[in-house]
Amino acid sequence: MAAVLMSLFHPERLADLRMQRVNCNNTPAILISGERLEGVFLIEIADGKIINFYAIRNPDKLLAVATLRQISR
Repeated sequence: MAAVLMSLFHPERLADLRMQRVNCNNTPAILISGERLEGVFLIEIADGKIINFYAIRNPDKLLAVATLRQISR
């Protein structure tokens, strides 16, 4: 799966990208960043299998992901 994600980006940029496992909207996700946040890829899993794969690449939506929030009850 990592190879598929990395193929989404230009080869000359690959050395500068970082991948991080995160939880986004209560779903396992992979955050890819370099000098800036490049995208978040959510992986929906059922019965141990990937059933859906969502990509967030819209810069306006990525701002919400990049903003740290304090969660309280």
